[in-house]
Amino acid sequence: MDKNMKLFNVEFMGMHPVGNCLVIAAESSEAAYKRATELVTWSDVSIEEIKLTDKTQTIAFVDGEY
Repeated sequence: MDKNMKLFNVEFMGMHPVGNCLVIAAESSEAAYKRATELVTWSDVSIEEIKLTDKTQTIAFVDGEY
């Protein structure tokens, strides 16, 4: 992965009530927002950068559990 890439979590209203998840790698928040709005066309989106550390992290875990 390019060292200039950052991870962004995207919050949005899912199409179905089973949970949703979107994590985007992009060079900037603007690029991440652009990609998110291309993918999620039925809902507003908000993005937040995921700060990576040198420790093991769980980035996303959606198991379909109600």
